[in-house]
Amino acid sequence: MTMLRSIFAFLLMIFVAGQASAQTKPERVIMLYIDGLHPDAIDRFELRTLAAMRTRGASAREGVMPFPAHPTIGAYGDWHTTSFPNVMALAGTAFLSERPVYLQHSFVNDGITLHAAGSRSYRSLNDGFDYTLTRGNVTDTALVDFYIKTFEHEGDVLFARIMLQETGNAGRLQSAQNLSNDPWSQDVFAPNSPYGVALRNADRQIERLREFLSSRGELDSTLFVLMGDGQSPHGWHLDLDPESARTPIVFDGPGIRTATEIDYAETIDVAPTIAALMGVRAPNSDGGSGRVLTSLITNGMSLTHPRPISRINVQIREHARLWARAVLAAAEDLAMNVLLMHLKHELLSDHQFYGPSRVMEWSEAGSLDDMIAANAWVNDALREALDRCVFPFATDKNH
Repeated sequence: MTMLRSIFAFLLMIFVAGQASAQTKPERVIMLYIDGLHPDAIDRFELRTLAAMRTRGASAREGVMPFPAHPTIGAYGDWHTTSFPNVMALAGTAFLSERPVYLQHSFVNDGITLHAAGSRSYRSLNDGFDYTLTRGNVTDTALVDFYIKTFEHEGDVLFARIMLQETGNAGRLQSAQNLSNDPWSQDVFAPNSPYGVALRNADRQIERLREFLSSRGELDSTLFVLMGDGQSPHGWHLDLDPESARTPIVFDGPGIRTATEIDYAETIDVAPTIAALMGVRAPNSDGGSGRVLTSLITNGMSLTHPRPISRINVQIREHARLWARAVLAAAEDLAMNVLLMHLKHELLSDHQFYGPSRVMEWSEAGSLDDMIAANAWVNDALREALDRCVFPFATDKNH
């Protein structure tokens, strides 16, 4: 199944590249992130530049990112300094390795690449970029300045990832961690919230970036891709709040349908779609990789999305609740205690849950479909034990 998926992805990339070459191929790509950009914020705060990009280009009615955990300890933290969604979007896959192949590696021989982000958290994504600025307390204005100065110095920037950070900082510090009586405590959408102030400034900086490219005669040849980095309305990307996994996904530029809204997209789809539009190899084509969003490309085919990331996110949150209940029950119930032991022991059970703590092992499932099936078995077993006192102990495993 994984081999067939890879072959199909390769053929689809050739088809889309052919479609793009028949039209105007983008001359450069800018992946724009606004940390903490909730999809509802574009309209709530009347962000004119972002709204115009969404209206003019193609966007997803529902955009979903992988479970927005941000551990800095354990196997994941040994190699990655930012949250799951950032790594997975740039790699185009939910299956991570110690040193992933990222989208910027696809452009290494073709032109200048740049990474600008206002936090040290993104420094593990720097590999393969020619120019990097990933430091804390760098303003959104300074990040756009860094791009402009690099463009002027080099004459162009083929691929850039720009993460505007001030909005995320406002959501985390001024809302999520705010226990005062401020109206925006636990509510980023409150009137006059620091989150809204930061967002409007981010919108202005993106407009300034567009104005610079326009002054160079390069705006119409630039593909912009806009996403957020997870935002609960209560502040920050709280991983147990389903809202945190929602994000705008907007494509605006050459090769993209105009004034188009597709039903659904996942952030792991972005890298393979950009690669197809630019005629380069996708960074990954494994069992965890995303798909080319052909339905937002001019003359592209329309395909039904299987929504694997959305399904996995639901499973992870459900598992957290079930496991917590089971642990409390296991303190008094021997059978429940035995079941929990089985579900953490490969010699006693064929089924272990692929959760956030095992993200570096997700690839062992083989494919996202197989991972979903394994997770469903574990959650069903816990539910049966909790609700019906039925315990599916394995009998065919040798200890």
